[in-house]
Order: sequence, then C-alpha cells, then structure tokens
Amino acid sequence: MSANSLRVPLIAAALLLAVSCASENAGGADSPSSSNEADSSSPALPPRHIDESERPQVTFDPCRDLTDEAISAIGYDPATEDGADTLGESQTFLGCSWKTDPRRYHLTVTAGNVTLDEHRARNSGYATESSLAGVPALMMLDPRVPDSCVAALPSDFGAVLLLRTDRDLGSPASPTTPDQRCEGIEQTAAAVVDAMNPAK
Repeated sequence: MSANSLRVPLIAAALLLAVSCASENAGGADSPSSSNEADSSSPALPPRHIDESERPQVTFDPCRDLTDEAISAIGYDPATEDGADTLGESQTFLGCSWKTDPRRYHLTVTAGNVTLDEHRARNSGYATESSLAGVPALMMLDPRVPDSCVAALPSDFGAVLLLRTDRDLGSPASPTTPDQRCEGIEQTAAAVVDAMNPAK
C-alpha cells in the first residue's frame, strides 16, 4: 500500500480526534454556496442546524461566512468548497473544506460548540498553548498524522478548528517539525478571525 493511500484515513483520524466524540448518529450536510454570492444588503439566512442540546448554538458557519474572496486570498480555490458538517445529538460541528490548485493543501474549517478546554482535555497528550492572529490558540499536532496542522480558536459558542493537510510532508516514518506542519497557518487563522468578527 502506498503512502498516499494511507494518508486519507490518517487525515480523517486527525479531524475525528480534534472534534472527538461527536454523536454516533452524526450525519453530513451539503455545502451551501448562496451566501458567497449574496450582497451585504441580503437578509440574514436562517441557521442550517439548530442544536437541541444544552450547548450554545453555533453562530459561525464557515461555508457561509468565509467568502470566496477570503478563501482565494489565502490561496485556496473556492470552486473546491465541500461541506464537512458533523451534526450530533449533543454537539454540533459546522464545517467546510477547500483545496489549493495545484492540490498541495487541503483545509477544513469547523465551528463547534465544544470548548477550548474540552479540546485541551481530549488531546492532552500533544495539545500546546499558542496564539494565532492575535487570539489564544490551541495547537493539536498529533504525531501519528505528520502531514497535518490542527489549531483551535476560541469563540462565544465553543471553538473553531482549522485542519490543514500538506501533501508534500512525510509519512509517520518521517517526522516533521511543528513549524513545517503549520507554516502559513497564521494567515488562515487571520481570515477566519476576520470572518468571525465582521464588524471589526
């Protein structure tokens, strides 16, 4: 089996570890693209998912709130947008993913009502404190997935996760440094922070 064929399950494992334990009954949702085409005078769209648990509602939707212009500015192709939701009975994760052209990087941004403290506890073996784009950040660099960079940013409803994979990085047998894995993630975080705080 080639290294590339192993990469897909490892990438999936990284995201599952980051959002850790969303409901077994979770289901995906298609990516809505209408917001990227709407102008600023358009009425607010209703939320794509209402969380019926006691957790806060997720009020940031990456597929809607990260515009095509913002995605292009950080080097990704808006035409590759794909939904990456995990909608469980007790947790909500609204996600969206994009790829670069050529296909070196794959980015998934997931907004969930799981707190930074919960992510810290669930990934205590490798989570480290940091800051990105002027806000606190939790870096979760699983040594088993050396081609990925995972960062969590705080939000009013929980946290927003950034998962980026780099096809040019090595296999588990070829260790990479945190700087290699997360090179350029600051710009991605800045775009997400700006989209989360449009009034600034």
